[in-house]
Amino acid sequence: VSAASGHTGYTHYWRRKDNREYRNYLMASCETASQQARAEKYGFRVFLVLPENAEIPQNTLVCPNYTSGISCLACGLCDGKKEDDSRRSIVIELH
Repeated sequence: VSAASGHTGYTHYWRRKDNREYRNYLMASCETASQQARAEKYGFRVFLVLPENAEIPQNTLVCPNYTSGISCLACGLCDGKKEDDSRRSIVIELH
């Protein structure tokens, strides 16, 4: 990661205690609001996939790729959680 100009990353293994050290680099991949709450409790920002037409949770941001067509490379929001990070978690509709 230190050699790259930016990165994105996701894990479904955010529940494993030994993987929590990666929260600075990876987003927790979640499918429900309860998973989101648990992952955030563990210190992760979340990439939340919701069913079509589901209510968007508070304090989340719809993926800029879906709202404005910006590429993941240009966006870079899915790069984990940094110290004192106040950025919102990302949400998309199931596709």
